[in-house]
Amino acid sequence: MFSFAGNTVKFLLKGRFVDNEGFTCANASVIAKRFVAADGTSAVIAWNTSEKPVDVKIEGLGAPTKIAAPGTASVGGPLAADSIRLYVFAK
Repeated sequence: MFSFAGNTVKFLLKGRFVDNEGFTCANASVIAKRFVAADGTSAVIAWNTSEKPVDVKIEGLGAPTKIAAPGTASVGGPLAADSIRLYVFAK
């Protein structure tokens, strides 16, 4: 696990927003958006908009190299209701 707040800056504030370009996330309850950093790495932020935990499966970018969640939220297993998680991918 790595720091959520400290590592989102590279992607969410300084990166380029590319929406859903280059990946898919089939769960209709999850809003997923991608950001690409200057070094070519990318991150997908996933938000579970439902009222129950859901599985998040991001396809097209390979396996994530890091996963982060705010506070004490879990980075493994289903994504809790109304929660977010950041998935980081290599170039």
